[in-house]
Amino acid sequence: MMSMSGGVMRMRMLPDGYEIAPGATLSLSPMGNHLMFAGLKRPFTAGERIPATLRFEHAGAVNVEFVVQTDAPKPAGPMGPMDMK
Repeated sequence: MMSMSGGVMRMRMLPDGYEIAPGATLSLSPMGNHLMFAGLKRPFTAGERIPATLRFEHAGAVNVEFVVQTDAPKPAGPMGPMDMK
């Protein structure tokens, strides 16, 4: 979840995750809904494949793989400082 406070973007975890209705999809993007990895032991490197498990209330666990890209799409305008708390 992202909010702006005093010109600073603040991000926080969604304790209940994203709700996806049966048959619906959820799009992920750098400037919209997205996943963040926390507590990393080292930085990811471009081209690296990162295994992860997504957990769904009814579908259970689904193993996925993310490919690290060198850079994300650029935002449409200036974002200002970020506070990742």
